Parts: sequence; structure tokens; C-alpha cells
Amino acid sequence: MEQCLAMYELYKGLPRARGRYKITKQKDGEKVQGNATTVREPYTPDCWKKHLTGVEGLGVIPITDEGTCSWGAIDIDKYPLDLETISEQLAAKELPVIVIRSKSGGAHITAFFSEMIPCTDVRRVLVELADIS
Repeated sequence: MEQCLAMYELYKGLPRARGRYKITKQKDGEKVQGNATTVREPYTPDCWKKHLTGVEGLGVIPITDEGTCSWGAIDIDKYPLDLETISEQLAAKELPVIVIRSKSGGAHITAFFSEMIPCTDVRRVLVELADIS
């Protein structure tokens, strides 16, 4: 449960709602298909337990009611995707981001910020990151 709490603290989000994802179709080399819904249920560390154990996918809503966030991610759906090349390109620019393979085989580029900042600023940064990749 300690890992779940750490993920919950890292991915701060809207406490009153979250995304839920259930896979319906998966083939090697193709994008995973499923049903994504937004549920008006509390976002808690237990959501991470379900996510990390494969019970259900979790979509954290990073935007607060004040229109700020402390992190943001952008989905890169280019297939086939060379995750290593994207990571190297971003590392060469010394950008403070992480690149993670998404469940569909694409990539999520995630940027974290030391404080809450306006979501419009986060979006601008993420669009720039997508252009780099």
C-alpha cells in the first residue's frame, strides 16, 4: 500500500472524480481497445492498488477546481513507435520529463512541476513536447 500512496501523492488529482478504463480487445502490435469512462467517485490511494494490480485502468484528472495542476501528460500514438529514440531526443534537450510506454503501445510523456501552475501553461508545454517526439 506504500507504493500506492506514493503514486497517489505524485499524481495529485481532482479528489471527486477519476477515469476508469476496461480493456475489451488487445492484439500484438495494435492499439489496445477498451471502454474509458469518467466516474464521479473519489480518487484515493486504493484506485492505485486496483490499477497496479491490473484490476482496472486509472485515469487521474490532474486539473483542480482552480484550473491549476502540478503535472501533465500527453499521449503519443504513432505506430510503430520507437520509445528509446523519443526518450533520447528528450534527454538530449535536458527536459525534466519521463517517457512511459502506454497500454496501447504508444507513449505517455509526463512533465511534473514543483508547484501548482495554470493548466493553460501546462498544455502549452505538452504540445511542444509532442512536437519534439
